[in-house]
This record gives sequence, structure tokens and C-alpha cells, in this order.
Amino acid sequence: MFKEGLFNNKVALITGGGTGLGLEIGKKLLSYGAKLIIAGRRFDVLEATAKEISKSPGDVLPIKCDVRDIHEIEDLFDTGFKEFGKIDFLINNAAGNVLSPTERLSHNAFEIVIDIVLKGTINCSLVFGKKLIANNIPGSIINMSTNYASEGTGFMIPSACAKGGVEVLTKSLASEWAKYNIRVNAIAPGPIPTKGAWERISPDGLLSEDKIPFKRFGTYDELSDLASYLLSPSAEYITGQIICIDGGMTLSRGYSYLNDVPTEDWNKMLKKTKRL
Repeated sequence: MFKEGLFNNKVALITGGGTGLGLEIGKKLLSYGAKLIIAGRRFDVLEATAKEISKSPGDVLPIKCDVRDIHEIEDLFDTGFKEFGKIDFLINNAAGNVLSPTERLSHNAFEIVIDIVLKGTINCSLVFGKKLIANNIPGSIINMSTNYASEGTGFMIPSACAKGGVEVLTKSLASEWAKYNIRVNAIAPGPIPTKGAWERISPDGLLSEDKIPFKRFGTYDELSDLASYLLSPSAEYITGQIICIDGGMTLSRGYSYLNDVPTEDWNKMLKKTKRL
């Protein structure tokens, strides 16, 4: 099903598309012929990424956008539609997280994570969906969740709360927008090493492959292949699904290993991770 030209004449917009998993998904879609819009808060990063991964002139459009700002999101989609004439796919990938005992978190930490992850996903989905419906364009949305969203987890509660909301949003929009031929699914990855994520959830290499039943971490290709499948014609009967890709980690107590961290070690770990 993954053949050359699979996404010819398709346009995908990826928030948080300049780095990490968003970048890897974008590269895979680009390899199958899609044109990309990558959005994020740091234009210099987006611009460098666009130059690095572009296969032909104009096939990757970087746009600065903070998903917490509805006006910037409206400008983002207006620019994308003006440049390419349409947008077929939206991957809501922009994220924020903080690893900490909850009693040490500030109210600001919760607010920032929920604003980026949950409100950002809502904002982008509503603007995108309204444009598709108004122009009678079928489309597909992938929301990036996480493997602990459905069960909850300690030590990453702002993210768990926000991603839990994202999963409910996914199912709710899927049930309502099927009549417009708009599909909405979510991917819930477990540990897939990226620089940004690893600095937050695995300081000092605390999370090891031994914590996962398959005894290894996930790969970029596994994630981007799953995203490609969900956006492809082969998945046109799939909507409202949360697909977990974590090597069985969720079924094996998830992030409960963090309960074993002594109080004094938290002090050292938090200095190495970005606190909100």
C-alpha cells in the first residue's frame, strides 16, 4: 500500500513539524508525493527544516504559528489554502510536557501544557474542519496522543489530562464529521527516542528498554508508516480510533517506574529538564 506517488496532489499540515516526530511524519509523507506545511513557534527552525527535507521547489512551506493563538491559526490555514489551493490532511502534533511530582508543579505548568496540547488541537481542528466543510473537501485529521492518556499516569499529569481530552475530541469529531467525509483518528505512541522528549521523560536514561515487553523502543519508521496508513485510501473506513503504538508498555504498568525515584534524585533530575 505504500507506493511511490501515494500522496501525489495531497497537502498535509503538521503542527510542531520542524522537529521530532512531526518532522519524521512529514518526511515520510513527502517521500510519497505530498506537499507539506510545517508550523511551529520558531521560524528559524522551520525554515532550516524546510530547506533540509524539500525535494522540489515549493513543496515544503514553513509558517510561524503558536497554536494557542486562534488568530495565528486562522492566518496559518488561510496562507496554506492560498498557497496550495487546499489542505487535505492535518496532523496535530504540537505538544508540551513537564516531568515532575505533581505537588511541585505550578499552575502555570498546567495552563501552558493544556493550552498547547488540548486547546491547540481544538483550535486547529475547528479552523481546518470549517474550511473543509465550507469548500466541500474531504479530509483526514490525525491527533497525536500518548500511551498513558487513556489510563492516566503519575508525574506527567498536565500532559495526561490534555491528551485525555484530545482522545475524547478525536472520537467526538469523528462521529459528527463523518457525514462531511472527514475522518479523525489519533496515534498514541509510547517511547520513541527524540531529543526533546527524552530530555523530559527519561533524564539520566531512567527509562530503559527493559521496561517494555518487546525490549526495545519504537522507531521513526514505525510511527510514520502508521500515520501514512491512516491518511491513505486503504484506511478510508477507519475513523474515531485511538491506535496505541508502544510495544505493550501500557499493559506493563507504564511510567510507574518513576515511583522508585528517591526525593533527592528528583531535585537533580528537575534541574536537567525544562520546568514550566
